[in-house]
Amino acid sequence: MGKNIEIEFKFQIPDNSRIEKFLNNLKFICTKRIVDTYLDTNEGNLYKKGIFIRLRDNQTLDFKYNLETVRNLGKKDMHEHCEEYSFPLPLAGIFLNAVNQNCRILDLREISKPDLKELKSKNNLIDSVIIDKIRQKFEDGKFEYSFDDVKGLGKFIEIEFLAS
Repeated sequence: MGKNIEIEFKFQIPDNSRIEKFLNNLKFICTKRIVDTYLDTNEGNLYKKGIFIRLRDNQTLDFKYNLETVRNLGKKDMHEHCEEYSFPLPLAGIFLNAVNQNCRILDLREISKPDLKELKSKNNLIDSVIIDKIRQKFEDGKFEYSFDDVKGLGKFIEIEFLAS
């Protein structure tokens, strides 16, 4: 399983002019559209447990959860820490064991073959929430800054230090 340690902060941007001044001092990297589709049950059972299963641009399957919270369901998850595992789509056989390991941890039904449709059907998962955003990426040598314009939600900045 691919695992990185990321330290990141996310903030909603109420005043666009102030953030533009800040971003002007950074090195521009790129602009791209990102569509995240979050999988969950009709009842939102994964979200209620602080578990996020995401399809990013239909290119990756991502599992995001706080292992300590999953093991101790009585504990409230503040979403301050999570484990994140990412697998390229379409799923390949070499990732089947790792996907199933995440399923066991999350009390989901395992799949018999590397197939996203099987994962969804065995666990009654639906496309629950779609986050469609235009992301502008910047850097300053130490940090990466992602300025997101999220359709229907507003503007946000994510400041990230990759410490893998």
